[in-house]
Amino acid sequence: MAESRTLRPVALVIEDEANIRGLVSLHLGLAEVDTWEARDGTRGLELARTKQFDLIVLDLMLPGLDGLSLCRAIRLDSANMDTPILMLTARQEESDKVVGLDSGADDYLTKPFGIQELMARVRALLRRSPPRGSERRDEGVKSMVATSK
Repeated sequence: MAESRTLRPVALVIEDEANIRGLVSLHLGLAEVDTWEARDGTRGLELARTKQFDLIVLDLMLPGLDGLSLCRAIRLDSANMDTPILMLTARQEESDKVVGLDSGADDYLTKPFGIQELMARVRALLRRSPPRGSERRDEGVKSMVATSK
């Protein structure tokens, strides 16, 4: 049983709003993605520098270290330089999206968001990303895609 658990992708959810953090983590878990959580940018960076993840879901407006600075720091110096980052934020202007993507995010989703769209974006990012542990990633993503049908 422990072996099947190691096949699951692992995501880091960095979000200061507890209800959104919980909602995202719940649905990732239902899709067989394990989650770690951080409620501020400082803790998020600490985790991103020390643990490797298959996906990072990142809010822009965070206490401590803001999401843009955190995204740049992850891309510059962390164990997750190539990990897909999905920005999840209330900032909806085109210029905000451009700055977010230019800071190193791979995708950008505005709040309020639909769970189905969130999970479709998660599946797409996991499919396109380089394997963190080749077999582990491939099997975890196949399992996640199979359960979403």
